[in-house]
Amino acid sequence: MGDYLRLLTADDQEIPLASLQRAVPFGAVSSVDHPGMLGNYLTVGAEIDQAETIWATVERNPVAPDTIGAEEVAEFIDSLESGGPPSAIRWLGDYLEGVREIYAIRIYPEAIGRRPEAIDAVYAVRSALRGEVGGVGQWDDHGFTNEDDRL
Repeated sequence: MGDYLRLLTADDQEIPLASLQRAVPFGAVSSVDHPGMLGNYLTVGAEIDQAETIWATVERNPVAPDTIGAEEVAEFIDSLESGGPPSAIRWLGDYLEGVREIYAIRIYPEAIGRRPEAIDAVYAVRSALRGEVGGVGQWDDHGFTNEDDRL
C-alpha cells in the first residue's frame, strides 16, 4: 500500500509533461493511459514502463460535480470538524471551497526502499507541480500545509 501526498490548488492549468520531466534529477516521468480516469495519470520511476521500479504515481483529479476530486474536498471539509485552531479551520475551509484540482501523489515505499534517493525525484515532481500551480499540501496522517508549504 502506498502513502499519499496531495497538492490542492485553485489553478487548473495544464502542466506540460516536459516541465515535470526536466525537474527530475534522475529517473523518468511518463504519462500512462488509465481507462476511466478523468485527468492525467503519471508515473515516476527508474525507467519507463517498468512497473517494479515505479516510485510514485501522480493523478490529476479535477474538482467538479461527481468526481473523485470533489469527493476528496468534501471529506477534507468534513474532517475539519475534528478540531484545531479556529482561525486555521476557517482559513482552510475557505481555501478548500476554491480548490479546482488535486494532484494526488502515491508513494510506493517498497520501491523507494530499494533506491532511497528516489524520494528526491518524487519530491522534485511535487516541487515542480507546486511551482506551476501553487496550492496547499496535504500529507496522509500529517495534515495540511499553508500556502507557504509549511505544516
